[in-house]
Amino acid sequence: MSEKIPELLAPAGNIEILKQAALFGADAIYFGGELFSARAYAGNLTNEEILSAIRFLHMNQKKAYLTVNTLLKSREIEGRLFSFLKPFYEEGLDAVLVQDMGVFSLIRDCFPHLPIHISTQCSVTSEYGARFFKSLGAERVVLSRELSLDEIKTVIEKSDIETEVFVHGALCVSYSGRCMMSSMIGGRSANRGRCAGACRNPYSVEIDGKKIESFGNYPLSMRDLSGLPDLKRLVKTGVDSLKIEGRMKDMTYVTGVVSLYRKYLDMLSDDPDMDYSVESNDLKRLFSLGNRGFFTDTWYFSKNDPSMTNSEDSSFKRDIKDEAKSYEETGLPVDITFKAHVGEPLLLSLKCKGQEVSVHGPDCEAAKNSPLTKESLSEKLSRLDTKNTYFEAGRVDILLSEEAPFVPMSVLKEMKREGLSKLSDSFLEKRSDAFLPESAGFERSEQSFKKAETFMLISNTEQLSWLSALKHDFSVIIPSRLFLMNNGQMREKVMDSISSLQKTNKKIYLLFPRIFRKRVYEDAGTLLSIVEMSGLSGIFVTGYDALSFLLEKGFNKEKIFLSPDIYVMNERAKAFFGSLSLFNSSVPLELNEGEISHRNNSDSLMMVYGRYTLMQSAVCIYKNACGCEKNEEKEHAISLTDRKNMVFPVMKDCSDCVNLVLNSLPTNLFPDLPRLKGYGISRYLLSFTTENKEEMKKVIEDYYSAGAGSKSSSDGSYTRGHFGRGVE
Repeated sequence: MSEKIPELLAPAGNIEILKQAALFGADAIYFGGELFSARAYAGNLTNEEILSAIRFLHMNQKKAYLTVNTLLKSREIEGRLFSFLKPFYEEGLDAVLVQDMGVFSLIRDCFPHLPIHISTQCSVTSEYGARFFKSLGAERVVLSRELSLDEIKTVIEKSDIETEVFVHGALCVSYSGRCMMSSMIGGRSANRGRCAGACRNPYSVEIDGKKIESFGNYPLSMRDLSGLPDLKRLVKTGVDSLKIEGRMKDMTYVTGVVSLYRKYLDMLSDDPDMDYSVESNDLKRLFSLGNRGFFTDTWYFSKNDPSMTNSEDSSFKRDIKDEAKSYEETGLPVDITFKAHVGEPLLLSLKCKGQEVSVHGPDCEAAKNSPLTKESLSEKLSRLDTKNTYFEAGRVDILLSEEAPFVPMSVLKEMKREGLSKLSDSFLEKRSDAFLPESAGFERSEQSFKKAETFMLISNTEQLSWLSALKHDFSVIIPSRLFLMNNGQMREKVMDSISSLQKTNKKIYLLFPRIFRKRVYEDAGTLLSIVEMSGLSGIFVTGYDALSFLLEKGFNKEKIFLSPDIYVMNERAKAFFGSLSLFNSSVPLELNEGEISHRNNSDSLMMVYGRYTLMQSAVCIYKNACGCEKNEEKEHAISLTDRKNMVFPVMKDCSDCVNLVLNSLPTNLFPDLPRLKGYGISRYLLSFTTENKEEMKKVIEDYYSAGAGSKSSSDGSYTRGHFGRGVE
């Protein structure tokens, strides 16, 4: 039995690259349109080009996937999304790629036969996330780039959903969907397709007061991925689609990469048990097409070392000198049969790739002066507009009656036009069942205010112990790593602090692991036991895998809180989670004041103090410099400094093996608290990361003073985050 050969999925930034990528061997093409694409700075396709692309790809037995994988604001999703998608849906678009759950729910409800692919921006890292989206009606998930071959295989074996993985191209240093670096530095949100590539900038690394020279200048700039040497292993995982990154890349790159992967996939198709290796000339060719220094495949093997990043240069290089080779755009061969028998209706039949259509004309009359010959009819029928119809004449059969027939040229031209149109349509899955959605708009009620609740998220046991002495009314969120590190030795100290807080009627919540991968499953069961035995009030989740785990375990939905990492960017997304009985969400960090003021903020938590987490990365800066501490949660002062001398603290979380790159300044919205209350927000989050006791004390005093109507004593060493400016 032969191995299942996965789909080869290629990128296209314009219609010319799309056509050539298909002709060079891609099975499917993904592309963006004029709106809502996660590569807003790619060429992208116009609406007319998308319709043409769908027709071209289907006629060549390829698939067309449209990217709508950005977060949408309410005015965008309600006013523009349906009308944008409708013509593509009707033309037979094969799938749409999404990140936003508001977008997901609108497409699912209003375009019932349009397959939905879940973007890698949703950070699906386990079978739990895959099963969650399958249960909602998704057809495919694009798995996180960080997963190993073993993890990919486990997801496939334990979830009944199509899977897609990246096989070649640029890598993000942060888990996709978990990066706000570009957003905070320049207001260009990666979640809205406008990433400025802040990870490609130079940074110096400092650990415990010592500058680390071994990193070079580009500790966050990942080398490009190449899975060509690992293609046989990837095929054996059972993955459904192999994705080449590069909607910003040119024709030479895309067609060159596609042709090489096509070559080796075909070899594996012919002989799946072959002794697989890549020819040295092909590796040189792949390298010359473009890369960032060298290629890497370390994620496939659960490795994490300095070889993943470029120490001295982050630029994309190419060594190839020749221009892109391209196929001449020829049409599909059409067999044409034309019958003209006097006294019978004219008949034109067209056959192409198993499709056959017929067109009947008026009754054929006898010729009076100039009878048509087979040669002249054949010549006229063979003239096909290849560029616009994608057809060219193949065999032409002319069937004429013994009595010389007469066929007006206008009739012949119209029959040919109608026949080619019908033949073209026969390759498309035409749909007509889309229906306009009801608005999910929100009118804020001035009477919907609730008593303010304060939540404080801490990062270490010292911060937790300091809170125990406070007499204010607040709840505490404790990260899971404090229960799991040092082989559990820290847990007793944490449990003592919890007991002290509960004696003063404080509610305690658990922050579940940020990245829910295979290695944390056993820990997750332990954490659930702690929640139950210790009487904790609920769990905060930061991703769909952890959320799905809790839902599968039957955890009380009323006790589940969605952190800002699970984006509820628009009213339709809020309604979507509400339909799952998940009502405790967070205000997105990238909305500005005006957008927040028109949002339904009931039961929403808003961060009013703390350093934004700019990146959540599987690249461990401390390990790469000093070696892995495994489960030893030791405090280290780790930081990145950019060209403007802005310092970004880095926290390592060994429980789920992730580095958190924090903003250079904390966000402080204490002066804005009265207005936030007017916008219906009643839950406020103070997030403590690098603060010492005195800094925490000052922040908390300022917060409660501002809440009581006093002016905040902020000294200017803060930012207002996106509250004042928002994002593009």
